[in-house]
Amino acid sequence: MPIEYRRVLGLVGEAPTHLDNLRTRLARYSETELEHLLDELAELGLLEASAEKGHHDLDFTGDFTVNDLKKRK
Repeated sequence: MPIEYRRVLGLVGEAPTHLDNLRTRLARYSETELEHLLDELAELGLLEASAEKGHHDLDFTGDFTVNDLKKRK
């Protein structure tokens, strides 16, 4: 199995992985290269794409305020 496939599969593992997370972790590949790798893995049945289930705030800077944090103490 090519190293590129192993890199992607190693990051995905058995848990759902957001595409933005893959892009960040596999920054050595261009957007086109990453899409090509993901397509190849899907064609081989090693990876399955799923629809996004709403907005993911991956950097956790979304809808919280200092007051919200103080209330949780």
